[in-house]
Amino acid sequence: MQKNEYDFHTDIPNSILEGMNLETILISPVEEDLFIGVLSKEVSETNNVLLYLYLLEYSGEGSSFSILKILQSLSFSDISSARLFIQSLSEMSAMDFILSIDPNDVMVIN
Repeated sequence: MQKNEYDFHTDIPNSILEGMNLETILISPVEEDLFIGVLSKEVSETNNVLLYLYLLEYSGEGSSFSILKILQSLSFSDISSARLFIQSLSEMSAMDFILSIDPNDVMVIN
């Protein structure tokens, strides 16, 4: 079990956590036992930052979480951009989130 700066425990394997920082955990507005863990990893070769969004489940014991699955990974040019995205994530509409995944894939219909 991994202890971190937020004073809760995760059953996230060390192989996943290696080289990553836990940025935040978002509470699901729909399911009280589900959360989204946001982890970041800096890519030294490019200075880009990768964000990984994991679906977490509360174990019901103390303050322990387990990973259910990875939801999405996103790339940012730097940690500042990634953290701005994280700050706005809980307020984003589904459309805003979809567009943030890859805005180059948006099709314009006339």
